[in-house]
Amino acid sequence: MRGLHHVNKLALAVLVLLLTSLSAGQTLPRGNDSQIWDLAELLSPVETDLVRDDIKQFQTDHDSRIWVILVEDLARYGTTIYEFSDFSEKMLEERLPAYGANESSIVILVTAGENALDVRSGKNWEELWEGPLLDDLRGHAAPLIEKERYSTALRETVLTLHQKASEQEHRSPLSKLAKNGFEFIDQWALLPLYWTIAALLLSLAIFAKGLTSKGIDGTRDPFALKKVSLGLSVTVLIGGGVYRFLSDLVDWQIVGFVLMFPAIIIIAARFGGSSDDDEPPHTINMLDTY
Repeated sequence: MRGLHHVNKLALAVLVLLLTSLSAGQTLPRGNDSQIWDLAELLSPVETDLVRDDIKQFQTDHDSRIWVILVEDLARYGTTIYEFSDFSEKMLEERLPAYGANESSIVILVTAGENALDVRSGKNWEELWEGPLLDDLRGHAAPLIEKERYSTALRETVLTLHQKASEQEHRSPLSKLAKNGFEFIDQWALLPLYWTIAALLLSLAIFAKGLTSKGIDGTRDPFALKKVSLGLSVTVLIGGGVYRFLSDLVDWQIVGFVLMFPAIIIIAARFGGSSDDDEPPHTINMLDTY
């Protein structure tokens, strides 16, 4: 009984430690009604005014508010550089809405101790982050922060966001439609985008050839090549989606490849060869029976 009592006390102590560690997780800083929270006092009054003018101009031009938050280091808030992006996301989604942030808002967070910058935005700016924009912003800001040129890093970040936002807003409906189409193809295609387009053009050429193709006996055979064209198009267009689905389903990418290749061979064999339906019917010469 005494041993069981000690075990219970040990389990209770472990539980207390776990609860304590959970409660000592990330803490989000609080600011004021200003959109610049210089919690580490890294900006001079003049620099603060310059950054404030830039974010006000962004708000005027794009109807979107930017919050700039500067902290001395991340350890003060129970986090590390490896959780920096998660920390920024929580600031935007959990802390800043109380100060007026919405789906069009953006937060720029700078940590002096880690010489790092991160940017997060609401859902209305999702298209802003296509390509390497975030990596470019971080890479450009890091040496400036290391040299303690915080206002320069912030102002150039806001300027870049302003340019990208203007490009997004002035994009024509036709270009947006084309872009969405290419994104859809890229999402589902088995091959990279340019190879997919080349494969589709090849399938069209095979289809056109099938319109005038002839069989071995010299008769018109309009179905075989057109089936090859259809099989190639379907495989290239939806093969990537099937592969990704299988890979995510079993969390083992090689299985997706293993299952895709037999599917391609089956489609090629099914659509590439001539079937019994394509052969002309056999006739029986009644004179041969006598």
